[in-house]
Amino acid sequence: MLFKGIAGLINPTNGEILVNSIKVGNGVSPHNTSVLIENSNLWENLSAFDNLRFLNYLTKNKISDSEIIKTISDFGLNPKD
Repeated sequence: MLFKGIAGLINPTNGEILVNSIKVGNGVSPHNTSVLIENSNLWENLSAFDNLRFLNYLTKNKISDSEIIKTISDFGLNPKD
């Protein structure tokens, strides 16, 4: 829960969270944060590509579909699986 709060994904019930003197929460998140996927299959009915493409849709720093495919392939995985 702490990391979700630091990333601005959840709001604290008490107090506030500051990252580099910036209050996070209520739609404000710190710059240069990443996603840690707790379950290997976010949506089991979607391919690795479609799962990562959806996560990319949620971010401000968009990457191309070809970059997603290349990254999956770099790990020796099939983007269609």
